Amino acid sequence: MKKILSTVISLCFINLIITDIYGAFIPKAVPVAVNNTADYNLLPEDIGKFVRDMYVLGDKTIINIQDLHSDENTQKNIISILEFLSDNYNIKNIYLEGAYGNLDFGWLNAIKDEKLKKTVADNLLKEGKITGTEYFGLFEQDKNILFKGLEEEQVYKENFYILEQMFEKRAAINIKMQNISNVLEQAAEDTYNFRLKAFNDLVTDYNNKNVNIMNICSN
Repeated sequence: MKKILSTVISLCFINLIITDIYGAFIPKAVPVAVNNTADYNLLPEDIGKFVRDMYVLGDKTIINIQDLHSDENTQKNIISILEFLSDNYNIKNIYLEGAYGNLDFGWLNAIKDEKLKKTVADNLLKEGKITGTEYFGLFEQDKNILFKGLEEEQVYKENFYILEQMFEKRAAINIKMQNISNVLEQAAEDTYNFRLKAFNDLVTDYNNKNVNIMNICSN
């Protein structure tokens, strides 16, 4: 039976995979145009839209959500998308990149005050310490949804170890990166035309959190 592999894009680009995924499906996928919008109008327009579909062999439906990491607006859209899919389509499995094994969000239950719990979770989300998927998992534990990491445990741990080493050497790395950045900034000043300089300024403002992704998209 052919089903549809649908890629959803939140207003600010999103990434995680919903329902069961089997690698054997992917090589057999054939991209198709979305001609009948009534069939693919799965989400409210204010939280996301379908941008690409593929027919695959099998009886599973996969929804791949493209992510923009650590962007608060994107992560809030992820929460809204998962809430909508959970309420309307009874999803049972959510697979998350950057993690391995079954995920347990019960650690926040140590906070018994619900208002305080939400405040803590909101701040962690805003700071990029947790994702929209994790936030959803923290408050939807009664829905019996399986949250599972997509990564291979050994590979994940090896890369995490490398990240730890980078953090230990952060000061020295930051100095070298600043030197490289200074050289690149001067090169950009010398070679960029007006439009490239304007775009570069916009990227700088985003990195400094002076604008959000919606400001960039509108430009």
